[in-house]
Amino acid sequence: MSATLIDNIFTNLKHDHLDATNKELGISDHKCQILYAKIRNHKRNHNNTQMEYRDIRVHSNENIKLFGDLLETQNWKTTFTEHGSIDEWYDKFVSIVKYHYNTAFPTRK
Repeated sequence: MSATLIDNIFTNLKHDHLDATNKELGISDHKCQILYAKIRNHKRNHNNTQMEYRDIRVHSNENIKLFGDLLETQNWKTTFTEHGSIDEWYDKFVSIVKYHYNTAFPTRK
């Protein structure tokens, strides 16, 4: 157990609608944080005639494994051996992680 708390989940949802857990992915010294929220995926609009839908991402065990596999097979050495500033490397890192995240956890209605 760590003496510090650096990984947090913040939300404005009611506590009784949430279940948080973590999972070891083996790709970092930090665990993956998972938040399950009991929310409705649709709501009626103001005139109560048409449904409005919200995009969600499914963080299933299969998708989490895919995300880990994508990050593991990424060639990080070539990513950071090119010339560039630390800011450019950081931007490139974030771009790669976002790409793999969007691939493993696509949005759906």
